[in-house]
Amino acid sequence: MSTNSIAFANGKGGVGKTSVAANVAGIAALSGWRVLAVDLDPQGNLGNDLGYEQRGLSDDGAGLMAAIRDGLPLNLLREVRPSLDVARGGEQLDGLLEILAPRLVDDSQPITAIAEVLAPVAGDYDLVVLDCPPVGGGVLEAILTASRFLVIPTKRDLGSLRGLVRVARSFARVRMGD
Repeated sequence: MSTNSIAFANGKGGVGKTSVAANVAGIAALSGWRVLAVDLDPQGNLGNDLGYEQRGLSDDGAGLMAAIRDGLPLNLLREVRPSLDVARGGEQLDGLLEILAPRLVDDSQPITAIAEVLAPVAGDYDLVVLDCPPVGGGVLEAILTASRFLVIPTKRDLGSLRGLVRVARSFARVRMGD
C-alpha cells in the first residue's frame, strides 16, 4: 500500500468515479504536486477526461496489464499535463480477473498484484489516484489493497448506495489486514 494513494470506487457505474478522479488529479497537479493517475477501468474513460485518448496516446491498458501479468516495469504516459503522469487503462484490462484468480485461493492473504506494480514508482509522486472500474470481488480488493484512502462517489439512487456499502465493506476487510 502506498501512503499517498487514493482510490475512487463504487460498485455501480455512472456515479462519477472517473470524473472526480480526473479532476482531483488535475487540480493536485495544477497545485504543484507530482501526480500519477492510474486508470484501472477497461472502459479507459480517464483518457477522454484528461485528453490523451483524443491525441491517440492510449495503449488500451496494454502497459498496465503487462506490468500486472508479467512483472514488467510500469509503462507510464509522462506529462499528460504538467506534473501529471498516467498509467493508461482500456480494453486490455478485461482479463484482469483471470490474472488475479490464482491469487484469490487464500482469502487470508491480501491481493497485492496492483500494489506491487505501483510500489517502484509511487514514491516519485505526491499523490497516486486510482480510478476503479465498477466491480467487486478480487479486482476491487486488489485495487483497495494498493490504496491508503478511499472516495466513494454516489448518486441518490438505490444501486449507487448498494455499491457504496459493498465497496466500504471491501475496504474495511482489506484494512483489517493492515
